[in-house]
Amino acid sequence: MLTMMRFAVFSVVALLAVAGSSPAAAAITEYDRFQLWNQCQPIELIVANHNQNASRVDLTKASVQTAVRKRLMDARIFSHEAHPLSPTRLSVHSTVSGDAFNIFMGYYKEVFDPASETRHFAQTWYIEFTGTHGSDKDRILSNLTRLADYFVKDYLRVNAEAC
Repeated sequence: MLTMMRFAVFSVVALLAVAGSSPAAAAITEYDRFQLWNQCQPIELIVANHNQNASRVDLTKASVQTAVRKRLMDARIFSHEAHPLSPTRLSVHSTVSGDAFNIFMGYYKEVFDPASETRHFAQTWYIEFTGTHGSDKDRILSNLTRLADYFVKDYLRVNAEAC
């Protein structure tokens, strides 16, 4: 009985070890590459739709831009020298309404439509978060940087071979 229990515990531990390693070793799909691949080129950052209600909690466009830019610079995927016509863009929208806030991040790439034979920017990846701020801009910025970290992690996973 004790030997069987040891085997069962060993089996569970072995399965957890394999399962724990599989996300890191997960193959990058064609869809992953469509969403985020850009050969690790610098990304243009756009901070838009910063509404006037944000001033109630002292959340400025500059503070949002600084927080996201720092995360991108730390990952070496943002450069001040990035051309404004970069083929990829990370767009950040923050909105405050009453006690609530919303953050939206969308990654845009230039894509080709074979039907119309035209190229335009299209959103290929996004993340969004809604919460309450308690009149604390740091709560909003903390969630913003958490979303930026999520983007960076996903982006670097897909672009690892080029970065």
